[in-house]
Amino acid sequence: MSKLSLLLLAAFGLLAFQACDDVEEIVEEVQPGKGVRGAYILNQGNSYSGLDGTLSFLDFETYGMTHNVFSAANRQSLGEGPQDGVVYGSKLYVSMNGSQLVWVIDPSTRKVVKQIPTAYPQGIKAAGGAVYVANNDGFVSKIDTASLTVVGKVAVGPNPVDMEVRGQYLYTSVSDGYNYNNGYVNGLKVAKVDLRSFAKVSDITVGLNPGKMTQDGNGNLFVVCNGNYSSVAPAIWRIDARDHAATYCPGNIAAAHGDQLFVLTTQTDWLAKTVTVTPAVWNTKHHEEQKDHAWLKASMPVDPVALAVQPSTGQIYATSRSRVSDYTAPGTLTVYERTGTFRNTFATGIEPYAVVFF
Repeated sequence: MSKLSLLLLAAFGLLAFQACDDVEEIVEEVQPGKGVRGAYILNQGNSYSGLDGTLSFLDFETYGMTHNVFSAANRQSLGEGPQDGVVYGSKLYVSMNGSQLVWVIDPSTRKVVKQIPTAYPQGIKAAGGAVYVANNDGFVSKIDTASLTVVGKVAVGPNPVDMEVRGQYLYTSVSDGYNYNNGYVNGLKVAKVDLRSFAKVSDITVGLNPGKMTQDGNGNLFVVCNGNYSSVAPAIWRIDARDHAATYCPGNIAAAHGDQLFVLTTQTDWLAKTVTVTPAVWNTKHHEEQKDHAWLKASMPVDPVALAVQPSTGQIYATSRSRVSDYTAPGTLTVYERTGTFRNTFATGIEPYAVVFF
């Protein structure tokens, strides 16, 4: 063997050793669906009115919306209270709070693969061969994607809502959301869980009543802290790479993508039955508000529910009620180009609560 071949072999061995070491230290984080084929819209329905949730699908090839795709494929109702979803590997996982289960679905055929019982699931994320579910009973559950069974649970605090994965850690917002009379005193935090040991390692103090979370391309975590719906206004908090947390900007709906954070602040006048919607865009690398972004001048939805950004194109998706505070009528999905200019609006099901790209 030549000297050059020996050097190459040695170099390859060093790289292989380093790669193995990296695998031991870093838990692979799932990347969201690239949105090449379409987007699933999770419509919550209205439990109080006996209206089950539904799935709508926006096909990117035909650019058409199809409703009730789950019930059409399976001849049964989706169930009560869909909360969140993630496409991981060849499956779509949908958390169903009211029905207390996670649907495992083939995203191409919409056929059910399995249903996994779990208590009051809300946010759902995937990483390292597992799917994690924030259970409203105070735990995060771990679902093994090979056996499709719950293989572990960790206590994080009362009423966890949403999650993000950064490196080998899972971050879970803990709202204490049913404790309004005591000021959500046992919330005010994000629980940090080590995915290798599946144990909670710390709590990070954030604002009042933390809920939805999002993450930018720089590893910043953003938490929507909803306040108390009266004297304490909602705000977005940022958790940096060192787990330092601080107020970032006003807002109650947010979605991050690359170096940008898209934010909506909604204020409802219950007597006039109007909603004032104020958009904002932040550069999360330089932490500057982008006051010249075209989205700030675009027409906003009537009563926004959620924001999402298509990973492959940067298009902005805003779901909304079609009428102010109307929780029993079909909603809307408004799509904006990456630049912020309006593209189209589609009808959805009732209370469109989340967008899952496929």
